[in-house]
Amino acid sequence: MKKPIVTMLIVVICTVLSVVVYCNPELFEQMCLATRPVNIWQYFSGCFIHVVEPRIAFWIQLIMNFMGLIPMGCMIEKRYGSQKVFILFVAEIVVTALLFQLVTWNKPSEAAGISSVMYAFGTVGFYCLYKEMREKKKEFWKKPASYYFVFIGLGMLTNIAPMGSVVSMVLHSSGIVLGGIFVILNNKLVVNR
Repeated sequence: MKKPIVTMLIVVICTVLSVVVYCNPELFEQMCLATRPVNIWQYFSGCFIHVVEPRIAFWIQLIMNFMGLIPMGCMIEKRYGSQKVFILFVAEIVVTALLFQLVTWNKPSEAAGISSVMYAFGTVGFYCLYKEMREKKKEFWKKPASYYFVFIGLGMLTNIAPMGSVVSMVLHSSGIVLGGIFVILNNKLVVNR
């Protein structure tokens, strides 16, 4: 049984950096995604930290992201392996940084969070659960994972509705698109073997 090393490492780094920024809010500007970053690491560190104001938003964002990231990340890492999940993770944070720069080109802005990665992992996880549901029809709905299938599907549908800012919708959608590309590429590799 493969251990979800990459997923747990992402969660640990995200938790540590987020709590450090939560305890020292003045670090937020040095670590968040920014239209005009002061430091090169902001292109990546912004994907690990979470908003710190209002304070309750920090905990809500962190918990909600981990509710999708941990179970879906663990599941897809066991299915596809640590190397492929690491590639998906790195690809998504690079895409997130680039899209953030494009969407906020003329508007100074800041953002933070691992939501786009959670959407990428969620898309791949949703596909895995869907495939299992198709194969095991009746037994599938008896397992707790079946409820995650519904939860993630509904959660992803809320991204389609304009609930947040354009930046938020673009970054979350990038996770869904990249997750879909990951599934398509991996299915082609399996078929071609």
